[in-house]
Amino acid sequence: MDESLEFSARASLVALGVHLQHLGICSIIAALVHIKQKVRWHTPLDKLLDCFITILAGGIGVVAVTTRVRPDRALQRAFGRRRCAEQSTISRTLNACTAENVSQLPTALTLIIGAHSQRYRHA
Repeated sequence: MDESLEFSARASLVALGVHLQHLGICSIIAALVHIKQKVRWHTPLDKLLDCFITILAGGIGVVAVTTRVRPDRALQRAFGRRRCAEQSTISRTLNACTAENVSQLPTALTLIIGAHSQRYRHA
């Protein structure tokens, strides 16, 4: 099947994913948040992104990745993902996060907001 012809019931999230990719949001987070974990198929950032997409898609728990993100290839592609991590590996990544990882995230978010917020630029 031609990837450009894929369907998603979550078209608004597809548009958001393409926009976030264009802005380079994930690369900013990847540069500042370092989760120490072995990489087999997906990096820790990939798994966090899959979790984030699941939350945006209305998932209440990590288990929702199986029904909301994994079957929706167009949604995965929009966020720059070629495939989706298993729910269990996403859970292991969340468990591997340390207090240091949690403290790295606000720095990344401050840089993202500073680079892309109109209000921040006018202050």
